[in-house]
Amino acid sequence: MLDIAIHLKGKVLECIVTDNGIGRKMAMEIKEKKNKTHNSMGMKVTEGRIALIRKINNTKDANVEITDLEDNKGQPEGTKVTIVLPAEFLF
Repeated sequence: MLDIAIHLKGKVLECIVTDNGIGRKMAMEIKEKKNKTHNSMGMKVTEGRIALIRKINNTKDANVEITDLEDNKGQPEGTKVTIVLPAEFLF
């Protein structure tokens, strides 16, 4: 299941994407077992874009945070990605 929530909080836009998948750790373990050599560049590209937004807008409001979700027994329960952007960047 994928849940997407978008909120405008003052001058900041917050987008939260949550899934109930196997989590990043388990996904990496499966990838290693399959000997996949593909290196995803998604997060590096996103971090570069966030750095550019910070520089252009002279702000530290832009941010991306990834949280591994766990149940009360410590078992993977999905992933939450929070993206924060200055609202003036959007208009």
